[in-house]
Order: sequence, then C-alpha cells, then structure tokens
Amino acid sequence: MATRTIRPTDLLALASFARRGYCNEAKTRRDFAAPASLPTPLPELARQWLFARTRRLTCIAVDGGQALGLASGRRRGGHSTWEVDRLLLPLENRVPRVCTDLLDHLVESAGTRGVHKIFLRLREDSDILFAAQQAGFFPYKSETLFVLHQGSRASDSANGNVAWIVRPKVVADHASLFRLYSATVPAPVREVEALTLQEWLANRDGADGARFRRELVAEKDGALAAWLQSVSVGGNQHLDILALLDAGINLQALLEMGLRQVNGGPVVYCLVPDYLGSLQSILLECGYDEVARFRSLAKQLAARARQSFLVPAGMRSL
Repeated sequence: MATRTIRPTDLLALASFARRGYCNEAKTRRDFAAPASLPTPLPELARQWLFARTRRLTCIAVDGGQALGLASGRRRGGHSTWEVDRLLLPLENRVPRVCTDLLDHLVESAGTRGVHKIFLRLREDSDILFAAQQAGFFPYKSETLFVLHQGSRASDSANGNVAWIVRPKVVADHASLFRLYSATVPAPVREVEALTLQEWLANRDGADGARFRRELVAEKDGALAAWLQSVSVGGNQHLDILALLDAGINLQALLEMGLRQVNGGPVVYCLVPDYLGSLQSILLECGYDEVARFRSLAKQLAARARQSFLVPAGMRSL
C-alpha cells in the first residue's frame, strides 16, 4: 500500500472507489446534514480532489491501482491553521492503518506549507478514533449537535434586558471577543485552540459559507458578554454562540435574532461544546433536538515558543 498526494492519473481508481461506496468520517458544517454514505458522482469527485489544489491538500491510499481511502485538509481562518474536511473510507472491509497513513501523509504535506495546527472532528462513536490518535491527533473536547426544524418551532418574541445593546460585529471587536473567548472557554481547550489573539483569528472557522456569515455581539457599558454567528451552508443555517452565561443576557432572544440574520433553509444546526452545558439546556427549551455527539481532535505541528520573562540582574537561569 502507498499513500501519496493525489494525481490526475488516479481518475480510474476514484471511479472504482465511488462505485464501492464510502463514508466521510470527518465532520464539518457541510456534513452535518449529509447521510452516512455519500454516493458522490464521479465528476464531482474529480472536481473536489483533482482540480482544487490551491484550496485544499488531498492525498490517496492505493494498493495495486485500487483506492483504499482519501483525505483532504483545508485552511480555516488563517494559513497556519487547517482542518481535515474529508476522510473517505470504504463502508465495508476498512483497515484502520489506511486512516492512520492518510492522516500521517496529510500532516507531513501540510507541514511543508507552513501549517502549525490541524483539527479533525469525528463522531463520538466513530470506529477510527483510535486510528486517528495513532496519527498523533488527540481529543480535547466533546460537542453536541442540536437541530431545529423552523416550521415546527414556536417563535418567542421575548426581549432581552434593555440595558444590553445587540449590534453587528465589527473588526474593532476582535480584541474584546478574544477576551470573551478567554473568559468563557476552559484553559485546557484554549491551550489547544488559541492562547493569543493571532491564534484565535487563525482558528476561526471561515472555510464554510464565509460569504453568508452574519455576526452579532451583545454589550453593556462597552463590555461584550455574548457573540452569535449565523452562517448559511448547503441550504441550511448554522448558529454558533459564545456567552458569559451568568451575565444576565436573554440568550433565547439572542438566538431568535440570529435566526433572522440569514435567509437560511428550514433546518437550523447549533453545535455546542460540553463546557457550555447551560446553553444546551436553553436550546432544548427552545425546541431544538439533540441529534449527534462529536469529539474534536487536534495535532500540533509546531511547538509554541516559550514565553520570555524578566528576572532581577545577577540571577542565573536554571
């Protein structure tokens, strides 16, 4: 078996792979609504894998001219942070080593492009979780996916506290949003995702639907206490929310405002990490249903430089 970057000469192997049936184990926004088996037509496969080299990095595992699996990565908000957006493995007779080798090759190739960090999201019950860990990816947070069918929801017109101002996010809010992120997200998660403003900006998920993104912030006396993002992807709407849950904000009203920001489809998805458990309860009260559980994994390609500090003159470092 050989694992390498995909080539135009792999077209026949791709055709055979598509006919056998496969599953995309990597879960990004675009895949939340997709069925487990993806019978993607050959022209679409060719477009995604062979002619998108400037937008993603793709590798293939082959044995005797037969494709055993494919994987691709693409950047998030910055060039230094990527995510695995496709990890295609056969529905039957899959070999864990294929997954490990694909991720190993993807990481090695991404490193030559200056990538410092790669993320991967899998279903919590995925049978390749251990294979991904063998490639150096480690799980660092759990998430729950909620879904709302707008036709069946009861709209709540309740207004939040009038002392709070809800407005569109502007570029000048980035520093304040990073402070909100630092105050809301546990330290072990921030250690993986972003310890600095630059890392936080690079890790923002802008690969899917960035042109259809709307963002709101809630502030009081000049301090931001909540952020909501609404993105339309693949005909569906996706909400992301980050909030100081003890700040007294009416999160239900904020969610309603988010639904009106983008003319999305009838289905709304909201992915919530476990450390925002109170928000999960609010979503259930608003008519959302819990539909899936995920594990987010990451691999650090470049070690962080140790922070310098000052010591009194004459003191020797240990």
